[in-house]
Formats: sequence, structure tokens, C-alpha cells
Amino acid sequence: MGETGVGKTSLVDFLSKIIDAEFMIKNIHAGITEEEIIDFVNKAQETAKMQPLKKANPMDPGKPRKVIMFFDEINTNNNISGLLKEIFVDRHI
Repeated sequence: MGETGVGKTSLVDFLSKIIDAEFMIKNIHAGITEEEIIDFVNKAQETAKMQPLKKANPMDPGKPRKVIMFFDEINTNNNISGLLKEIFVDRHI
């Protein structure tokens, strides 16, 4: 959280490059639906499964790819607070 324009999104994007993670951003606005959020989370899960990290040992199956999901401007939509709580706190979807 922070003031508009201070570089929050850029900072997380930079962090994702440092840790070799996929950076996925979803801009939240008043017209976004719960289905769009669920689709975004499901896409992030599929991305993690489809792109395993590089393996040091050929016998090692590798770990799932790191994915950073960034929800931008979540304070602009009051209708999805329950869904966001399930994603962030309960880790359900």
C-alpha cells in the first residue's frame, strides 16, 4: 500500500526479475467481476505448473515456477472483498 505513483508495481516487477518469477498483474476496477478474478488466479496456477524451474540435476523433477500475482488498485472495487479475502487469507480457489 502507498501513494499513487511511487512505484509499487515497478518495484514488484523488478523483484520478480531478481527471483526469476513470472509477474502477472490484474488491474482491479469497479467493473471487474469475480469470474475474471478467478480466471486470473487459475491462469497463474496453470503458469506455475507449465513452466518448471531449471533443473540442476536431470533426475530432479524440478519445482513449480514461481508466480507473483499483483492485484493493482484493489481499493476501487467494493464488490469482491470476500473473494479477495478467500485468495489472500484463506488461500482458496
